[in-house]
Amino acid sequence: MDSSTLQKVIKSINASYPKTRSCTPKVSKQADGRNLIVFSYCDTLPGSKSIQQSLRVVVDNQGRILKKSTSRG
Repeated sequence: MDSSTLQKVIKSINASYPKTRSCTPKVSKQADGRNLIVFSYCDTLPGSKSIQQSLRVVVDNQGRILKKSTSRG
């Protein structure tokens, strides 16, 4: 995946999930021309506790988002 397509996908994810704006995603290649983008961020809970969250996005080479999933912490 080229960098302009990657930036377009990251911008789309940041619009849907504002907490991902402060983190740098990790990109890895998968089979069949797919790419996995993982966003890791810390979410604040009531009582000033925090929890580590992960957002996984599977994208094809054209920049179409195929699947999104978040961790439940």
